[in-house]
Amino acid sequence: CAPGALLPEGSDLSLKCQNAILTPGSGTDSEVVQMERFGSVLAWFGDWAHEASLIATRVKELLQNAWFHGDISSNEAEDRLLGKPQGTFLVRFSTHEPGAFTISKMSPFGSIVHQRLGHKPGKAEFVINGESFESLLELVTCQQQPLTLLVPCPGSRYLSLFSKANVQGYI
Repeated sequence: CAPGALLPEGSDLSLKCQNAILTPGSGTDSEVVQMERFGSVLAWFGDWAHEASLIATRVKELLQNAWFHGDISSNEAEDRLLGKPQGTFLVRFSTHEPGAFTISKMSPFGSIVHQRLGHKPGKAEFVINGESFESLLELVTCQQQPLTLLVPCPGSRYLSLFSKANVQGYI
C-alpha cells in the first residue's frame, strides 16, 4: 500500500503526517503500511475511503500537539513521565482497547495515572467523566483544570514534522 495514494493531491505536510501515523517507527519516508496498522488507524480516525480529506486533517491537527505521543506503551509513557512535575501529561493510543485513547499523567500525589477516554472507533467524539467532546484538542483544553493537565510531556516524535511556529499544544 502506498500511503500517498490515500490522500487527495495537496500538502506535503499532510502526507508526512499520514505516513508518520501509518508507519510507526519506520520514519516518514517509508512506503510500507501493515494491514493491522491500517486497521488501527481506521479505528482511531475513521473511514479513509469515504473521508480521506477529513481524516488527513484530523491526523495533522492531532500530531501538532506536544502532548500527543501516539503509539507508545503504558510502560514507555511511565518512563517519559517519571520525575516530571505534577500535571505533566501525554495522550497516546490505548494499548488495550482498539480505537481508544489514554491520558497518562503525573497525579497530585506523585504517582502516574492512566485514564482511558471513551471513544467510538471512527467517530469524532471523545468522552470523559460523562462529558462529550468533538476532538481530543477540545477535551484537553476543556478538561485542563478538572484533570490537572498542566504541562505537555516532552518527547513526542511527531513534533519534528512541524516548524516551531506551527506547533500547538502548549496550553
